Amino acid sequence: GKGIIEFRKGIRGIEEEIESATSPTDEATSYNEPDDDPQEATAPKFGSLVVAVSPPDAEARIVGGPPAAESLLKTLRVEPAGSAERRYHLPMGNYRVHVTCDGYADADRKVSLTENALRISVELARQ
Repeated sequence: GKGIIEFRKGIRGIEEEIESATSPTDEATSYNEPDDDPQEATAPKFGSLVVAVSPPDAEARIVGGPPAAESLLKTLRVEPAGSAERRYHLPMGNYRVHVTCDGYADADRKVSLTENALRISVELARQ
């Protein structure tokens, strides 16, 4: 959760730098952005997803979701940590959880992420 907040702050900082670099200097110093800017109101809401996998070393990949999740999912890497549970904090929306493991048949589950935490279990069948 903390990394996402820092990431958002980083993006906001870049946007502010671009805005100040592209506006005339006298306007940039006199213009104060209101605290409740409209961009904040359209920020996606997040939900929690816990995927319990069997076998524990299976790899779970999250696909889909709203446009806000696209760049996040491209960089999202959750390595098996000796535990069967993988925890995600993603923008609310519809996703597909794709679970794979060598020697097992792949499995897909469709999930709809809301403000309520969602927990699913995926057990792979041996091939």
